[in-house]
Amino acid sequence: ALALAEFLASHPAVAAVHHPGVGGDAGGPSRNEQLAESLCPAGVGSVFSFDLAVEEGREWEQVERFVDALSAFRLVANIGDTKSLVAHPASMTHVRLTPEQRAAGGISLGTVRLSVGLEPVRGLIADLERALEAAGVVVPASQGREAHIPAPQGREAKARLDHIDYAEEGAAA
Repeated sequence: ALALAEFLASHPAVAAVHHPGVGGDAGGPSRNEQLAESLCPAGVGSVFSFDLAVEEGREWEQVERFVDALSAFRLVANIGDTKSLVAHPASMTHVRLTPEQRAAGGISLGTVRLSVGLEPVRGLIADLERALEAAGVVVPASQGREAHIPAPQGREAKARLDHIDYAEEGAAA
């Protein structure tokens, strides 16, 4: 999970990574890194979240493109498995909360939660990279990269975040 979190933290299409092993300021460990080191000396778990650098007004579309482009991660409402899973808290686990309640809990419309399974790390990173490109998010010009990562055209959506039959998803897991 840490290797994926580090990859995401370095990607221009990612606004933030919420993993205790990532995020030190000015070369020093963050408060979360310090807590994880003292409370979990054997290492932290495989579940973490990150925020896509989505455009205002296009959050749902861009998250949907990202999730639809994943092939190694399975979209489910639960987390924790030997297989890699992805969830979109704003449309799944936190759907009944107001925007203010979600924000207080650190959940934005661009927040994606990953549960990293036992698949090879290289394949998972490649899958995430393809999905980030497919999301078509704007990359801040201050990062000195392309101003926009174009989304592929003509892809059929595998799943619509607003039309998921969760009972069927859970039964198939």
